[in-house]
Amino acid sequence: MECFDTGSFEREVAQQLASCGIDLAACPAAGVAVSGGADSICLLTVLHRIAPAGFVLKAVTVDHNIRSPEESGGDAAFVESYCRSIGVPCRRMVIPRGRVQELARMRGSGTEEAARVLRYECFERFSEEEQLSFLCLAHHRNDQLETIVMRFLQGGGTEALGGIPAVRGRYVRPLLPFPRSSIESYLAALGIPFRTDKTNADPAMLRNCIRTRIMPFLDREVPGWQTAALSLSAKMRDDDDALQELAEAAARTCAFRESGGVVRMSAAAFCRQPRAVRRRLLYRALSAVGARSRVPYRLVSAVLAELSAGQRWRGNAAGIVISCDGSDIFVQKEQKLATESGFFVIIKEVGVYAAGCWTVQVERSGNGIVLNAEGSPGSGSIYIEGFGFPFAFRSRQCGDVIRNASGSYTAVSKVLDGWKCGSRRDLVPVLQDLRDAGQQLVCIWGAAAGFENWIVKVQV
Repeated sequence: MECFDTGSFEREVAQQLASCGIDLAACPAAGVAVSGGADSICLLTVLHRIAPAGFVLKAVTVDHNIRSPEESGGDAAFVESYCRSIGVPCRRMVIPRGRVQELARMRGSGTEEAARVLRYECFERFSEEEQLSFLCLAHHRNDQLETIVMRFLQGGGTEALGGIPAVRGRYVRPLLPFPRSSIESYLAALGIPFRTDKTNADPAMLRNCIRTRIMPFLDREVPGWQTAALSLSAKMRDDDDALQELAEAAARTCAFRESGGVVRMSAAAFCRQPRAVRRRLLYRALSAVGARSRVPYRLVSAVLAELSAGQRWRGNAAGIVISCDGSDIFVQKEQKLATESGFFVIIKEVGVYAAGCWTVQVERSGNGIVLNAEGSPGSGSIYIEGFGFPFAFRSRQCGDVIRNASGSYTAVSKVLDGWKCGSRRDLVPVLQDLRDAGQQLVCIWGAAAGFENWIVKVQV
């Protein structure tokens, strides 16, 4: 059997790092994520062996607590032991048992996706606390192919079909060009053991099914498919880079802005964009409002097909509402029902509006706006000088702040606590100015619910 050339493999990994813009000699400290599997043990070993004098390498291993304590804890202990043997400091980060499943339920996603989200949160914390220049991840060529096939089957667009990037932010993947067979041959040549996660063979998970069933079929029946898939992925990355630049320019043209959990943009400017750019703007808006689960493409497709400038439109799915009042498009999380405490309405003209437990009559008066509200918490009237359309009449949201007389800001929740609103805190309306990019709160209308008012002087 031909001996595997470990030195050549290490030089090729070093060249790949250089192609990613990484100069180990210029980095004070870098990290590597290690699960205990062949891929990450290989990456840790190579980085340790090619590291120049003075380079500090730190490892992190994440215990997801999905499998039995013996298995997941055993993987982490194996990584720690191997790191000690080669003199690399290692930090174990433990996700509380049940947290992955809880997040999967909250997001409406699978366990694998929820684990990935929490794992990357650990990576971010580790990188920040250890002050790392970058963090190496052990994705390889087989992972790339699995990802391309999986995203194709899921109906992914250019960004998805572009596959796993070699560099994204602080994350670097120097093993991406190398097949799994080379990785295992490298470890075998050095006599280095690794752990095997038994769940990787479970075909109930889509990625595992692709790895164990679909890819072997393609290897057997469609010669050359791997090269073709990787070529397609490279073309998709090029196309996506160009479209992302167009989307950035379109966001400025459309006056795209987010405030208080609501994205707003010009409908007329939006409708003038190419369909591919409009789609990216919508996905950008969904991300900005914190869509926690995958929004069905039918909602995005309906907006692209049915919305035109000057038309009123509304659609919702997966807890997200996309609407148009004829001149502006709004993207936000779906509000609670009237029988619950949350409410939200955008007011653009004189009239009567329903918002949760409230009915609000809006009128102009001199240089301001008069509002009369009736609802189960109470009733009241308020005049705000210098105020104008459009504005939002809504319940408080996490992170809301309002300006003090001194010019500093106070959390709305702190104001409501001071008024001792108790269980009625989410029934107190706030008014949000939507006339400019700042979209700041101008009033906490506590008197409508039997408390005080907090009114910010509006700059005319």
